Amino acid sequence: MDTSLADLRRLDVPALVRRHACDARRVERILAGARVALCSVCVVTAWIGTRVVAGRPLPVRSVLAAYGLESIGVAILVARDIRLARRLPLVLHAIDFLAAFAITFVTAGLASPFFPLFLFVTLAAAYRWRSNETLTTGTAALAAIGIEASWLAPTGFDAEGFLLGGTYIAVAAVLLGFLAEDEKQRRAEVTTAGDLLAAIQGQTGFRPALRLVCGELLDILDAHHIVIAAREIDAERVVLWTAARGPHPHPVVLTSSEISYESQDTYFWDAPGDGWSIFRRRGAACVVTPIDRDGRVLRKAPCTVDPAFWMRHPAAAALGISIGFGGEWRGRVFLLRERPFSLQELRFAHRVLCSLVPAMHSQYLVRRLRSEASAAERRRVARELHDGVIQTLIGLELQVAALRRQTGARDPHVDAQLHLMQRILGDEARAVRDVMHQIRPVELGPRELVPAMAEIVDRFGRETGITAAFHADAEVVPLAPGIARELVRTLQEALTNVRKHAAARRVDVRLAEEHDAWRLTIGNDGRPLTFAGRLTLEELDAGRIGPRVIKERVREMGATMAIESSPGRGVTIDIALPRQKRERRSA
Repeated sequence: MDTSLADLRRLDVPALVRRHACDARRVERILAGARVALCSVCVVTAWIGTRVVAGRPLPVRSVLAAYGLESIGVAILVARDIRLARRLPLVLHAIDFLAAFAITFVTAGLASPFFPLFLFVTLAAAYRWRSNETLTTGTAALAAIGIEASWLAPTGFDAEGFLLGGTYIAVAAVLLGFLAEDEKQRRAEVTTAGDLLAAIQGQTGFRPALRLVCGELLDILDAHHIVIAAREIDAERVVLWTAARGPHPHPVVLTSSEISYESQDTYFWDAPGDGWSIFRRRGAACVVTPIDRDGRVLRKAPCTVDPAFWMRHPAAAALGISIGFGGEWRGRVFLLRERPFSLQELRFAHRVLCSLVPAMHSQYLVRRLRSEASAAERRRVARELHDGVIQTLIGLELQVAALRRQTGARDPHVDAQLHLMQRILGDEARAVRDVMHQIRPVELGPRELVPAMAEIVDRFGRETGITAAFHADAEVVPLAPGIARELVRTLQEALTNVRKHAAARRVDVRLAEEHDAWRLTIGNDGRPLTFAGRLTLEELDAGRIGPRVIKERVREMGATMAIESSPGRGVTIDIALPRQKRERRSA
């Protein structure tokens, strides 16, 4: 029963599998072969057995002949490589049921040797569909044999025959329905996991793969948010990923941030088992249904969910799965929505996520290896620039300075040319040094961002002679490493622009902590830009003005920006990076 990702847009588990046309054709071919074999035995029995057709040879043989011809016609039809009508299985199922009823009705009813035809119909329902359809078929068969027990019994209702035959049908329907439900559910899980694994392998990195998985789980389980808390054990680091449905053409908005290790109890509370279906009642009270790693339900456990979890992620119900990434990371995945998660959905999510974790861990390792390789190459290039190009430019600058002292005083024209050459060499050395600092890898945690920015501003002042000051409202800034890196690169780019173009005497940099944003302000008293006033990022883009690289980095961070430019007061760049909801509450 193959499925595609598009077939699993919601996990109404009894209707999880929507069979492809090729799969339906395969099922009908198997049932057609079984139907032809069964009809052949019935026809032979009717023609050679006089007891079977006693009293009604013509009706019995006519019904069996018609059913046999129908079976052969269906077998020929499904054997051809053509697209079958969508309702054909239901039509064939109805014909099989009516044929079973008609044949048993004209051949002694409950005592008919053709009574197993009802079992074939029940088996066909289980093979085609799931438990609901199988139980419905069993109920219809019970009604049919009830009619036969009332109509054909010579002394009234045949209670003994109905009880015996009904028990056969009921037991077969229940067992076959259960087996069909379990088999198709497990096959759906395997197929879903397989499709997701194939899709993950086709992604170019960890973040796109995670966005893909989150998007599919949001659709399949009809959730509005996914929260992934990952804890790096050795480094005492907790990373939080949040996924939600976004506007077209961005179906999933994926954000990440780091939280303090002390706040991990909000997501890693003590709870039995490996998966939990949590339904929130009034206030912080909730009901928890835990399962172990094999999907078995554990005894009812008390609700130990941290109330801060509901404050940070409002929802009426949550589905939680415990996962592990090798020996370094431990995590929990939470899916949130407004109606309770069923036990089947919990088991489905647990099995699928456990299947996907190794592939996601591989993507993470590949990303880390690429990052480490890239960082090593960046460090090598930075060393080469420092030990090679920069030292050569500084050496040439010193030689020109010495030559200027020797010959410049005798010829003012030569002195001016040497001075120009000395200034160009110094500018180029500083420009290469800027490039060196920008390509050098920067790994920043919440406690490293402020010292790194302070060091950049201090180095800028030393190298340029411009008075530079840095102020920060907080020592710990809980931004994701990628966002922190972009913020540092933005500061470096802004200071490079000041050195090259502003002719400023003073630069002030401030990282402010506000209720809903982190605000980076970079101001200088140099030359203004080509406009006067305060323009937002959208207005800068509309006018095609402003520093292009800084605008690109601001968009990458998901931040907002405004630039204020005025003669005599210089230029001020104001960048606001929205804080996560959990940071706002803790602030």
